[in-house]
Amino acid sequence: MVITWVYNHTGGSILMAILVHASMNFSQGLTGDLFPAAKNNEVAPVIAFVGLALVILLFTRGRLGYHAAQPIPASQPAYSAP
Repeated sequence: MVITWVYNHTGGSILMAILVHASMNFSQGLTGDLFPAAKNNEVAPVIAFVGLALVILLFTRGRLGYHAAQPIPASQPAYSAP
């Protein structure tokens, strides 16, 4: 959900989505090294990501949908010649 939000709000940047994914993997590996007893416990990261998703929902007031660029209407003359 977070990666999709980043992708949609960076104009479809795959690079930013990759960087967010890599940072999540790095942070999970780092916490596994810092807390070896919790290395195989997936409950804490799930709780953290749910908390992050709720914070994002709160700050964006639920406006997380992707809005594609609106097509430009065909131009019409302001007046017609008699």
